[in-house]
Amino acid sequence: MDKIIYEFDKINNPQGKGNAENNHFIFQNIERRKLTSIYHSHDFYEFIIVLRGMCTAFINGKEYELVKDDAVFMSPGDSHSFTGQSEDLRIISFSVKSCEVESSCEYIGKRPDECFGFKEHPLIFSEPGAQSVLRLIYNNINDDTLIYEYKFLLSYFIRVLSVKSEPGNDDECPAVIL
Repeated sequence: MDKIIYEFDKINNPQGKGNAENNHFIFQNIERRKLTSIYHSHDFYEFIIVLRGMCTAFINGKEYELVKDDAVFMSPGDSHSFTGQSEDLRIISFSVKSCEVESSCEYIGKRPDECFGFKEHPLIFSEPGAQSVLRLIYNNINDDTLIYEYKFLLSYFIRVLSVKSEPGNDDECPAVIL
């Protein structure tokens, strides 16, 4: 199966306008539209959380049925498409330029491969706590959203994934006070 590789800078700033330094994050609320059936990968990280409904994802050659509260973490190069979805599907997608993830991992003293030490991609888990953070940030996103708010969300996911990747750790994800 042929795939397309989406480059962060081209999809986030297709006209070459704006301040590229602040364009390291893409946050999308996807509702009432068909997800892409185009088999593709990215040069960036992507976090997806199903808020309502269900969808079928084809990721790295395997099919996954994603339902409410499922979270998916994909690394650069993970190939995927969506092959079905319910009419009531609502997901939030948080895409992050690789340099931001690398910087966040470095801040906690780890390389990205140490932060995300799980053996298989994608990482899929059910995480209502992550939904709370996403909803909080999403409900407050506008043209004045500050870069640190995106970095907060990224740092939470880095922490969650770092905990999840520790051998034998099935603990709950770190709590967030809202």
